[in-house]
Amino acid sequence: MVERLPDDGGIVVVHCASLRDYVRRMIRDVRGAAVADRVDIRVLRSRSDISASLCGRSCTVEVDHAWWSNVHPGAAALMAAILPGIAVAFAARCAPPPPPATRGGGSDF
Repeated sequence: MVERLPDDGGIVVVHCASLRDYVRRMIRDVRGAAVADRVDIRVLRSRSDISASLCGRSCTVEVDHAWWSNVHPGAAALMAAILPGIAVAFAARCAPPPPPATRGGGSDF
């Protein structure tokens, strides 16, 4: 999880508040203070927490491995459903723009 975080940060999801400091220290130890300072560690336990915090996002989201077994199955199902969309939106946002269309010299047909 920590190794996959990009240098510009992202969101890490944990299941309880007591893990926030532990995860922040782990990020700082493995990736350095600059990356740790750019990571938002969020405690999300319910479907409403997830919807309010992650729906519509386009950034790196990493979920702590313990999260999946410590939340309601409905929350885990929602997280599993929205993570691929967040990843696609982030990839699209970060992709270089397409080259400008050229005129002349070829047919669009």
